[in-house]
Amino acid sequence: MIRGIFRSLAFRTGLMYLVMTLLLIVLFVLMIFENQLDLIIENSLLKSQEKSRQILGALDKIFTINYDWIQDRKAVYENLILLEGLGEFRVYTEDGEVILDSKGLKENTWATDEEFRDINEVLTRQAFEGKTQVQKLKGENLKVYLSFSLTPNQLGVFQYDLSMVDIGRWLERLYQQVFVVTLLIVIINGGFALYFFVKIFHPLRIMVRATRTIQQGDLEVRVPIHQNDEIGELALAFNEMGAAIRKMHDEARGANPLSGLPGNLRIMQEIDDRLLAGDLFAVLYMDLDHFKAYNDKYGFAKGDEVILFVCQCLLESKMNFPNTNIFIGHEGGDDFVVVIDYAIWKNFADTFIQRFDQGIVQFYNQLDAKNGYIESLTRQGTPARFPLMSISIAVVSNRHRKYEHHAQLVQAAAEMKKLAKSKESSSYVEDLRGN
Repeated sequence: MIRGIFRSLAFRTGLMYLVMTLLLIVLFVLMIFENQLDLIIENSLLKSQEKSRQILGALDKIFTINYDWIQDRKAVYENLILLEGLGEFRVYTEDGEVILDSKGLKENTWATDEEFRDINEVLTRQAFEGKTQVQKLKGENLKVYLSFSLTPNQLGVFQYDLSMVDIGRWLERLYQQVFVVTLLIVIINGGFALYFFVKIFHPLRIMVRATRTIQQGDLEVRVPIHQNDEIGELALAFNEMGAAIRKMHDEARGANPLSGLPGNLRIMQEIDDRLLAGDLFAVLYMDLDHFKAYNDKYGFAKGDEVILFVCQCLLESKMNFPNTNIFIGHEGGDDFVVVIDYAIWKNFADTFIQRFDQGIVQFYNQLDAKNGYIESLTRQGTPARFPLMSISIAVVSNRHRKYEHHAQLVQAAAEMKKLAKSKESSSYVEDLRGN
């Protein structure tokens, strides 16, 4: 059962749909993060650059006024802490000495190894690239290093922390956006998946169950699917096919077991249907002449071969009249019935008789075929000679006489059959009697 689930079209399609949905979500998230993070970082860098320009301007004024800052560090510190929005900061010499920071004046304090590398980096960039700023992301803060002139002959480095709280808020919003859009993708794709299941897979399962029910012999099953699409057309075709199978099954129940042609019940129904429809048609009642004598000499197995040969001749003759309504039935034994449009019955009868007469010789041995007769016994047991088999056709139509029921045609055909069998060779006789 588990293997059947894995092999089902619904499971494989659903799995493929799930993988595609996940890939779509991953690609979307990557694209959003890449674009938004670039914008956030760029915005933060611009903000830090603007802040750095303001600080550099302030530093130039402060240290220009206080070139004797070594003697008056307190005045420099008081001016620095007045800068708007400035949090923690440090001022370094080129050698890495910390001369003051946001907490007060410093003496004999030096930069750490990491800070010293950052100081050298900003001083090197200024010397070779003319850039006065280096930024280092440390946790949630952006450490900014600025080079400036402590004195006309000495450079210093000002370091301050730029809070990354804004970036955190932007990232939080970004996570919320990604979550909402991901949820929308899941809901939309889930809706499509549900739609496909309801409109495609569920109807297919119904038709599979109906097919299995038909296999079990229940031909009355129908699929209750009403959709104005290809699935609806398939369901309609399925129901029509089921109706056709039921019709063929009903016809087969009355079919002749030897020839497979429709039997008496279907023949009578065909005649009554045409009478009810008011069609102009003819009924050809066919009977083999001298068939009993042939059976007595050659046996019933050969007789069955002759019956099948007659059936073959009738079907091949029908093929010469495409797009016409020709019904061929087998009452039993050597009696056949053809219900045909009146306008073409003579051409059909001539075609059939020609085929029959040309082929019937093959069922005799060489001597009998050469002689043109066989020696057998009559119904009274008397030896006699019988000609080769021929076909007698009694033709009854509603052209000259009106009929209301198939039984009336059968009675008229029985009367005409005696007249047709009175002739020596294959022939047909039409009932021309009126009411």
